[in-house]
Amino acid sequence: MTKTEQAGPTTDPFEVWREMYDANERAWSTALEEAMGSPEFSESSGKLLETMLAAQKSVRNNMRTYLETINVPTREDIARLGELVIGLEEKIDQLTDRFDAIEKAVRAPGPAGPAGRTGPTGRTGATGRTGPKGPAGPKGPAGTTGKAGARGPAAAAKPVARATPSKAATPAKSGKAVR
Repeated sequence: MTKTEQAGPTTDPFEVWREMYDANERAWSTALEEAMGSPEFSESSGKLLETMLAAQKSVRNNMRTYLETINVPTREDIARLGELVIGLEEKIDQLTDRFDAIEKAVRAPGPAGPAGRTGPTGRTGATGRTGPKGPAGPKGPAGTTGKAGARGPAAAAKPVARATPSKAATPAKSGKAVR
């Protein structure tokens, strides 16, 4: 017979550890169940939660004040900005839809005939015109309004008076006015 067989049954250290763990868990579970079931524990845990919430609110307010002082946007500012951006995107989408509908209506042939030639940018009609009065040139401002409106036949027929110095207003070298 060997020495290990003579000493008796061998003890497993993990089995001993498991038995100690189970006994310790039962003792702590019983004690904690009794403590947590009492009304005093409920009151104290409620007060602790209220204190923690008040501290969190105070930190949040102090942080907001600090961020506003150093001119950094807060979480609420960024959320508000996001809402504004979403609103603008929706308005842009609505305007795009309206413009598409208008463009479709303009391009559709109507009672007057088909639409004019399309330019390189997709717009119909003449491009590059100046405003209703046109540019001012050496003969004076163009496009005065007449019976037919700006740039109409009446505007082209009307002469435009220019202010020029008269010879009567300028004295001659002899000192007499020239007629």
